[in-house]
Order: sequence, then C-alpha cells, then structure tokens
Amino acid sequence: MLYAISLSDTAYELTSPIALPQHVFLRKLYALGAFTLLGALFEKARLPRLSGTLAAAIAIGAYSWAIEFGQFAIDHAVETFAQHTFDVASGVVGGALGAWGVLAWERRRRERKER
Repeated sequence: MLYAISLSDTAYELTSPIALPQHVFLRKLYALGAFTLLGALFEKARLPRLSGTLAAAIAIGAYSWAIEFGQFAIDHAVETFAQHTFDVASGVVGGALGAWGVLAWERRRRERKER
C-alpha cells in the first residue's frame, strides 16, 4: 500500500501542491521523515540477522530504490539521475536514522533500569 501511495501523483499533489513555491523541498522532507519511520519500524521488527543501523539503511535504501524504479518504469517520471540518486540516498539516511533512534532509545532505557 505504501508503495502504491509513493507512485501516486494525487498523493504528491495533496501533501505538497505544485503551487507552493517550495513543494519539492517539502516532498523531500516528507520522504526523509517517512524513511526514518520505516527504519525505526524495521529495527523494532527484530528480524533475525537483520538488525542494526546498517541493515535498516540497506533495507530502506532498497525500498527507496524500488520507488524510484517504479516512478521511472510505471509512472514515467522525468527526473535526472542526480534526483533519483538523492532520493535513494534519503532512503539510506532515513533508514539509518530510524534504526539509530530506536537503538539509542533502548540503550538509554537499559541504562536507566540498571541504576
């Protein structure tokens, strides 16, 4: 479902109308926030052998790449290679940030319990 939304022009127009002067910046900011949330959820899933910041960065980066591929192949989006690369990098960074946040939060909770 999230994948379909990510390919929807309607969703883009509702969340950051093209009439807004900074609509592209808003879309990139939303994407980073969404990828961070997905990274946190990925870390909380506790998949065997797939945990930690690097695993979340790779997994969410791959998902971001799939979105970019879908936008190119299905939606025929006209973006430059640099724009696609930036979007995939946002997935990698967001995934890492989300996992790091979860790990930092859990480490802090453990330290408080030990006191």
